[in-house]
Amino acid sequence: VKKHHELALNPKHPHIQGTSQGPDIFFQCVEAGNSAYDSLADLFEKKAKLVEAKTGHSYALYAYEGHPEATHAIVVMGSGAVTCSETAEYLIKERGLKVGVLKVR
Repeated sequence: VKKHHELALNPKHPHIQGTSQGPDIFFQCVEAGNSAYDSLADLFEKKAKLVEAKTGHSYALYAYEGHPEATHAIVVMGSGAVTCSETAEYLIKERGLKVGVLKVR
């Protein structure tokens, strides 16, 4: 059993087997797949309008929150956006700083 576990993938001793694909071919495949993302922004906006029609809540690809004349801004994507927005709100109200958050969805 120990020998079997030693053959498992492990971040402490990574390896690759069973392929002859080099980095050049890998990146060609990545670039070939990029065409699937070309229409994603339009699709998001179309679906966001459907959500807005049903819920009344609007979504956009980008959402800015903060001071209208911010001198510092964070561009954030994902779950950290909520924390950044709350922090910016605190810094504006309590410390008088001109900060903002641009959320990327």
